[in-house]
Amino acid sequence: MKKILVEPGDIFLIPLFLHHESCIKSFSRFNFDKEGMIFCVGRVIVDAMGAGTIIEVFNRQVTNISSVDISNDERLFEPVVVAGEGFKKKRWRVIGHTSSYDSVTYSGYNDIKFIIGPRDNPRIWTPNGESYPEDDIDNIERMTVWTSDQIESRIVDLLQI
Repeated sequence: MKKILVEPGDIFLIPLFLHHESCIKSFSRFNFDKEGMIFCVGRVIVDAMGAGTIIEVFNRQVTNISSVDISNDERLFEPVVVAGEGFKKKRWRVIGHTSSYDSVTYSGYNDIKFIIGPRDNPRIWTPNGESYPEDDIDNIERMTVWTSDQIESRIVDLLQI
């Protein structure tokens, strides 16, 4: 049986100073309280157990690991699927939880879309099923399971830090 590492609604910090470190390195003994460390804030939307975890990343940078209020924050990019090693290796630390979290209400879970399948015959995945695209799909995220270092690098590139 797989151990549950995170739950929907968990708020976690993404260290932006580790994007060059291997995603398999353990950070269980790492001190994240050092001055000058920059983090981005994320939230778990749903843990699909062995299939990855759907998260949202907010356009919020913090320099300490205390709890933060993300209720008015905008997403940095659309939700993505991540491998669980960021949580398992203690690289991404859970710092709080959205009270009474409902993925549909707080994160628009039913509106999440991913492109799946081969590039010459793509389909759109939603929580309610799959369909063939009728419109332009260029702005829809391809369902890729990102590693922690890939997400960190993506954030660093977008924020230009």
